[in-house]
Order: sequence, then structure tokens, then C-alpha cells
Amino acid sequence: MNQHGALLEDLAGELLREFPEEGREAALTLLRTIRDAPYAWPHAADAACSEDVREAHFGCCWMQYALRSEQVEILEIGWLG
Repeated sequence: MNQHGALLEDLAGELLREFPEEGREAALTLLRTIRDAPYAWPHAADAACSEDVREAHFGCCWMQYALRSEQVEILEIGWLG
């Protein structure tokens, strides 16, 4: 497993433990998509700071994240299922 895969698994274990299995899978898919194309998602409408904050959606899963020095920092994550 590469470094990104290990980081995704760690994140899944910590942030997504309350999600049902379907929610964890959707969130991991969204994380991989963000990792592969972080600039493809629009800027967050409520981002009042100077950081590059964006929002991504996949099915019933959403994430708000910041781009800092070519790294993705997840700020919020949610599951509507």
C-alpha cells in the first residue's frame, strides 16, 4: 500500500468510525477523488478566510477541505444517509 492509501485508511479509522459501512465507502471514494483532482471542486460558499477552501460531494457524502502547500486538509465531513 502506498503512503496515500495508508493515510486514507488511517483517516477512515479515525474520522469515519461513526459512519455506516456504506458511508465509509462513499467517503473513501470521495477522498480518493479529492486527492487525485483537488482543484476540480468549487470554492466553499461560506469560506470567509483567505485559504483555498473547497467543497466536494459524492452521493450522500460531503467534505469541506483546504489546500495548503499541495496537501489536502479535511475540515468537515458529513454523511446524510
